[in-house]
Amino acid sequence: EGVIFDTYQWQQTMLDGSTATFEKVVRPDTVTVLAITKTGKILICEQEQPYIGKFVSLPGGVMDGDDVEKEGERELLEETGYKSEKIVRWFESTKINKIDWIVNYLVAYDCEKIVEQNLDKGGEHIVVKEIGFEDFVDLIKEGKLRDTPFMYRILQEYVKTNSFEFLKSKIYE
Repeated sequence: EGVIFDTYQWQQTMLDGSTATFEKVVRPDTVTVLAITKTGKILICEQEQPYIGKFVSLPGGVMDGDDVEKEGERELLEETGYKSEKIVRWFESTKINKIDWIVNYLVAYDCEKIVEQNLDKGGEHIVVKEIGFEDFVDLIKEGKLRDTPFMYRILQEYVKTNSFEFLKSKIYE
């Protein structure tokens, strides 16, 4: 047992009949929020955290409960100070098959700043920025957005359609 990760081991029968020790890591599920303001801007977080360093991400974090939408609302409020009028689950992703961890992706509409951020003391520094759609697409194209499954999903759709219109329709539905 660890603070964030628990590791499990078991004996696995191999294809040739021999056995080997397998491991799996388990961690709490998380939420990532694509937040759109009332003026149509997208919220990004320029973050700095111990060990990780500086990066650009969407708001999100570790789930404390089971209600994905409520957890998305909570993380959005804590990290940005913004509240959404409507938040919906978009998709979920598992990062790696050896890690039992679901990342839930949500879209939050009509976000408005209502309070100051409530960040982990000493553990994170976040500057929230509102950016336009084209700047957001540039972050994805340049690989500057930290969230790989999100970027992969977006680029997969882009390859199918040769356009970011599907993303625009999802964001501005």
